[in-house]
Amino acid sequence: MRVLHRCPTDRTGAVIGDVVRVLGETGAVRGGVVVGPGLQQSVEELLDLRTVVLCRLLQQSFDAFDEAAAARLGVNRTDLRALDVVLGAGPVTAGELTAALRLSPAATTTVIDRLERSGLVARTRDSTNRRRVLVEATTAARAAEREIYRPVGEAGLHALARYDRAQLEAILDFLTTARRLQQEHAERVAAGPLLIP
Repeated sequence: MRVLHRCPTDRTGAVIGDVVRVLGETGAVRGGVVVGPGLQQSVEELLDLRTVVLCRLLQQSFDAFDEAAAARLGVNRTDLRALDVVLGAGPVTAGELTAALRLSPAATTTVIDRLERSGLVARTRDSTNRRRVLVEATTAARAAEREIYRPVGEAGLHALARYDRAQLEAILDFLTTARRLQQEHAERVAAGPLLIP
Protein backbone atom coordinates (compact mmCIF):
# COMPACT_ATOMS: atom_id res chain seq x y z
CA MET A 1 0.00 0.00 0.00
CA ARG A 2 1.32 3.43 -0.96
CA VAL A 3 1.85 5.95 1.83
CA LEU A 4 0.43 9.37 0.98
CA HIS A 5 0.86 12.76 2.55
CA ARG A 6 -0.99 13.12 5.84
CA CYS A 7 -3.69 15.78 5.55
CA PRO A 8 -4.81 18.14 8.34
CA THR A 9 -7.24 16.69 10.86
CA ASP A 10 -10.10 19.15 10.32
CA ARG A 11 -13.19 18.08 8.35
CA THR A 12 -11.75 19.27 5.04
CA GLY A 13 -8.45 17.50 5.66
CA ALA A 14 -10.26 14.30 6.62
CA VAL A 15 -12.31 14.42 3.44
CA ILE A 16 -9.23 15.03 1.32
CA GLY A 17 -7.29 12.31 3.13
CA ASP A 18 -10.03 9.77 2.42
CA VAL A 19 -10.36 10.86 -1.20
CA VAL A 20 -6.62 10.75 -1.85
CA ARG A 21 -6.32 7.31 -0.22
CA VAL A 22 -9.16 5.87 -2.29
CA LEU A 23 -7.99 7.52 -5.48
CA GLY A 24 -4.44 6.33 -4.99
CA GLU A 25 -5.45 2.76 -4.27
CA THR A 26 -8.28 2.25 -6.76
CA GLY A 27 -8.07 4.95 -9.41
CA ALA A 28 -11.75 5.68 -8.74
CA VAL A 29 -13.52 8.97 -9.25
CA ARG A 30 -14.21 11.03 -6.16
CA GLY A 31 -15.20 14.67 -5.81
CA GLY A 32 -15.13 15.19 -9.56
CA VAL A 33 -11.43 14.29 -9.86
CA VAL A 34 -10.04 11.28 -11.72
CA VAL A 35 -6.71 9.80 -10.71
CA GLY A 36 -5.34 6.67 -12.35
CA PRO A 37 -3.68 3.82 -10.44
CA GLY A 38 -0.01 4.35 -9.81
CA LEU A 39 -0.13 8.14 -10.15
CA GLN A 40 2.13 9.83 -7.62
CA GLN A 41 0.40 12.47 -5.50
CA SER A 42 2.50 15.65 -5.51
CA VAL A 43 2.04 18.48 -3.03
CA GLU A 44 0.60 20.60 -5.88
CA GLU A 45 -1.96 17.91 -6.72
CA LEU A 46 -3.00 17.67 -3.08
CA LEU A 47 -3.38 21.46 -2.92
CA ASP A 48 -5.47 21.38 -6.10
CA LEU A 49 -7.66 18.69 -4.55
CA ARG A 50 -7.97 20.66 -1.33
CA THR A 51 -9.07 23.70 -3.34
CA VAL A 52 -11.74 21.67 -5.15
CA VAL A 53 -13.08 20.23 -1.90
CA LEU A 54 -13.03 23.60 -0.12
CA CYS A 55 -14.88 25.28 -3.00
CA ARG A 56 -17.54 22.59 -2.82
CA LEU A 57 -17.86 22.97 0.96
CA LEU A 58 -17.99 26.77 0.57
CA GLN A 59 -20.85 26.45 -1.93
CA GLN A 60 -22.68 24.17 0.50
CA SER A 61 -22.19 26.73 3.28
CA PHE A 62 -23.66 29.46 1.05
CA ASP A 63 -26.64 27.22 0.33
CA ALA A 64 -27.13 26.50 4.04
CA PHE A 65 -26.96 30.23 4.86
CA ASP A 66 -29.48 31.09 2.14
CA GLU A 67 -31.78 28.34 3.37
CA ALA A 68 -31.60 29.71 6.91
CA ALA A 69 -32.17 33.29 5.69
CA ALA A 70 -35.18 32.23 3.62
CA ALA A 71 -36.63 30.41 6.62
CA ARG A 72 -36.17 33.47 8.87
CA LEU A 73 -37.97 35.63 6.31
CA GLY A 74 -40.69 33.07 5.61
CA VAL A 75 -39.97 32.99 1.87
CA ASN A 76 -38.74 30.38 -0.58
CA ARG A 77 -35.30 30.40 -2.22
CA THR A 78 -36.53 31.95 -5.49
CA ASP A 79 -38.19 34.78 -3.58
CA LEU A 80 -34.98 35.27 -1.58
CA ARG A 81 -32.99 35.56 -4.82
CA ALA A 82 -35.44 38.16 -6.08
CA LEU A 83 -35.24 40.12 -2.83
CA ASP A 84 -31.45 40.02 -3.01
CA VAL A 85 -31.57 41.55 -6.50
CA VAL A 86 -33.91 44.31 -5.34
CA LEU A 87 -31.84 45.03 -2.23
CA GLY A 88 -28.61 45.09 -4.21
CA ALA A 89 -29.68 46.95 -7.33
CA GLY A 90 -32.18 49.36 -5.84
CA PRO A 91 -35.60 49.84 -7.41
CA VAL A 92 -35.88 47.63 -10.51
CA THR A 93 -38.53 47.02 -13.11
CA ALA A 94 -40.26 43.66 -13.37
CA GLY A 95 -38.45 43.16 -16.67
CA GLU A 96 -35.05 43.74 -15.07
CA LEU A 97 -35.96 41.30 -12.30
CA THR A 98 -37.08 38.73 -14.89
CA ALA A 99 -33.71 38.99 -16.65
CA ALA A 100 -31.74 38.75 -13.40
CA LEU A 101 -33.65 35.71 -12.16
CA ARG A 102 -33.97 34.03 -15.58
CA LEU A 103 -37.67 33.47 -15.01
CA SER A 104 -40.66 33.96 -17.27
CA PRO A 105 -42.51 37.27 -16.88
CA ALA A 106 -45.50 35.42 -15.36
CA ALA A 107 -43.30 33.65 -12.82
CA THR A 108 -41.62 36.95 -11.91
CA THR A 109 -45.01 38.57 -11.34
CA THR A 110 -45.90 35.72 -8.97
CA VAL A 111 -42.64 36.21 -7.06
CA ILE A 112 -43.24 39.96 -6.75
CA ASP A 113 -46.80 39.32 -5.57
CA ARG A 114 -45.56 36.97 -2.83
CA LEU A 115 -42.86 39.39 -1.67
CA GLU A 116 -45.35 42.25 -1.67
CA ARG A 117 -47.80 40.23 0.46
CA SER A 118 -44.90 39.49 2.83
CA GLY A 119 -44.23 43.21 3.19
CA LEU A 120 -40.71 42.93 1.75
CA VAL A 121 -41.17 44.83 -1.52
CA ALA A 122 -43.54 47.45 -2.85
CA ARG A 123 -44.56 48.44 -6.35
CA THR A 124 -44.08 52.15 -6.98
CA ARG A 125 -44.37 54.49 -9.95
CA ASP A 126 -41.17 55.84 -11.46
CA SER A 127 -41.08 59.56 -10.67
CA THR A 128 -39.67 60.34 -14.12
CA ASN A 129 -42.02 58.04 -16.06
CA ARG A 130 -45.40 57.42 -14.44
CA ARG A 131 -46.14 54.49 -16.76
CA ARG A 132 -43.09 52.65 -15.44
CA VAL A 133 -43.61 50.49 -12.34
CA LEU A 134 -40.65 49.80 -10.09
CA VAL A 135 -40.15 47.13 -7.44
CA GLU A 136 -38.33 48.43 -4.37
CA ALA A 137 -37.37 47.05 -0.99
CA THR A 138 -39.43 48.12 2.01
CA THR A 139 -38.18 49.38 5.34
CA ALA A 140 -38.91 45.92 6.75
CA ALA A 141 -36.71 44.32 4.08
CA ARG A 142 -33.85 46.72 4.86
CA ALA A 143 -34.16 45.93 8.56
CA ALA A 144 -34.09 42.20 7.82
CA GLU A 145 -31.04 42.72 5.60
CA ARG A 146 -29.22 44.41 8.49
CA GLU A 147 -30.24 41.66 10.92
CA ILE A 148 -29.27 38.74 8.68
CA TYR A 149 -26.50 39.92 6.38
CA ARG A 150 -24.64 42.72 8.18
CA PRO A 151 -23.04 40.44 10.82
CA VAL A 152 -21.62 38.08 8.20
CA GLY A 153 -20.40 41.04 6.14
CA GLU A 154 -18.65 42.57 9.12
CA ALA A 155 -17.13 39.21 10.07
CA GLY A 156 -15.89 38.80 6.50
CA LEU A 157 -14.22 42.22 6.52
CA HIS A 158 -12.60 41.40 9.87
CA ALA A 159 -11.29 38.09 8.48
CA LEU A 160 -9.88 39.80 5.36
CA ALA A 161 -7.93 42.29 7.49
CA ARG A 162 -5.18 39.70 8.03
CA TYR A 163 -4.26 39.64 4.31
CA ASP A 164 -1.86 42.09 2.68
CA ARG A 165 -2.67 43.96 -0.53
CA ALA A 166 -1.09 41.38 -2.84
CA GLN A 167 -3.03 38.57 -1.17
CA LEU A 168 -6.27 40.56 -1.42
CA GLU A 169 -5.63 41.12 -5.13
CA ALA A 170 -5.18 37.35 -5.56
CA ILE A 171 -8.43 36.71 -3.64
CA LEU A 172 -10.28 39.25 -5.80
CA ASP A 173 -8.89 37.65 -8.95
CA PHE A 174 -10.02 34.22 -7.76
CA LEU A 175 -13.51 35.48 -6.87
CA THR A 176 -13.87 37.26 -10.22
CA THR A 177 -12.76 34.14 -12.09
CA ALA A 178 -14.97 31.86 -10.00
CA ARG A 179 -18.03 34.07 -10.59
CA ARG A 180 -17.43 34.15 -14.35
CA LEU A 181 -17.01 30.37 -14.49
CA GLN A 182 -20.17 29.83 -12.44
CA GLN A 183 -22.17 32.07 -14.76
CA GLU A 184 -20.80 30.36 -17.87
CA HIS A 185 -21.58 26.89 -16.55
CA ALA A 186 -25.00 27.92 -15.26
CA GLU A 187 -25.78 28.90 -18.84
CA ARG A 188 -24.34 25.62 -20.14
CA VAL A 189 -26.44 23.54 -17.75
CA ALA A 190 -29.60 25.59 -18.39
CA ALA A 191 -29.20 25.16 -22.17
CA GLY A 192 -28.76 21.39 -22.00
CA PRO A 193 -31.43 18.72 -22.42
CA LEU A 194 -33.35 17.21 -19.53
CA LEU A 195 -31.12 14.51 -18.04
CA ILE A 196 -33.80 12.55 -16.22
CA PRO A 197 -36.99 12.46 -18.32
